[in-house]
Amino acid sequence: MMMGEFIKNDRMIHRLRVLNDEDCWSLLVRIALCDKNKDQYVEFEKICKQITKKCNGLPLAAKTLGSLLHSKDTWEEWESVLNSEIWKLEEVEDDLFYPLLLSYNELSPVLKHCFSYCDVFPKGTRIDVEKLITKWMAMGYLESNADDDWKVRGRGYFNNLAMRSLFQDFEKDGGKIKSFMMHDIVNDFAQFPRKDVGSRMKKTTCEECSPLLVSQVEKYRSRLFQYKEVLDPHVCDCLTSVRLLGLRRCGLQGIPKEIEKLIHLRWLDLGNNEFVGDDLKFICKLYNLQFLWLDLCELKMISSEIENLSQLIHLDLSENRQLRELPESLCNLSKLEILNICWCESLCGLPQGIHILKKLKHLYNKGTESL
Repeated sequence: MMMGEFIKNDRMIHRLRVLNDEDCWSLLVRIALCDKNKDQYVEFEKICKQITKKCNGLPLAAKTLGSLLHSKDTWEEWESVLNSEIWKLEEVEDDLFYPLLLSYNELSPVLKHCFSYCDVFPKGTRIDVEKLITKWMAMGYLESNADDDWKVRGRGYFNNLAMRSLFQDFEKDGGKIKSFMMHDIVNDFAQFPRKDVGSRMKKTTCEECSPLLVSQVEKYRSRLFQYKEVLDPHVCDCLTSVRLLGLRRCGLQGIPKEIEKLIHLRWLDLGNNEFVGDDLKFICKLYNLQFLWLDLCELKMISSEIENLSQLIHLDLSENRQLRELPESLCNLSKLEILNICWCESLCGLPQGIHILKKLKHLYNKGTESL
């Protein structure tokens, strides 16, 4: 029997019901009282049963509340959850939003931004953690006067959100979470706290940009076309506020000249398209760019004007197998931390001034035996 036939057969489908009170309480307790001692278990057991009733038998609610309560050590803190005014809100669209809103309200402002940004991904998307962190950085969520690494800070923010059961379906590599997904209801909830931001359709006189597109760009400052056939991506004044633009594997035959209008762009993924060297001069006018992916683009040369990208932190040139040299001007990218040239098999050498890049932390060069 094919899987499609299996799914279509209603008699074979196991329809999940809500949990009974005992099972719901058991799930909540297992998370909330994990690592608590015997005395604490006895102290919180009664109030835990009262809080369980707020879950209405919904596993995600029990999991979310359990994660929230796990971080609280006093009776007063648990009681504040039980008696929170949030349970009385009438504008909440779904019963599951109540525990999610309780958890969300305890986040710091920057963590609220990081979580809400995840709404930009369509439901069912598997999200790469490292790339998500670069998006947070490009949005300005990880900027700090502290000396700590932005990637470490971003990973800490992610771990904080993950511990609150806002993310799920983790894929790990050596104990470290590599990717994750969001429950559809959590994805819906991510829109709830910011529903008034960009929710009204913006008027536009542009014949090619829909009001919905313009509103989305204002809301997220992102436009991700990944894995779609976009032979002529329209770039106009309506989109100039965008900070993130994804055009990976979109069948592009060249970089549109209009891309130089996106003066606020900080994150640009053009990987897995086919370009020629002269195209890159349009990118080299994006002076605020921090992250750039040009992997798998069949590049044969890199414009010397790349030195204009003075804010660049991350540059991925991997798998451009015909690329023979890197311009010496690349060494003027004083903020560059990550350079990926893996599988650039024809590369004859590195720029002589590569040692000038004092902030360079990662030089990935697997498959470049010719160096």
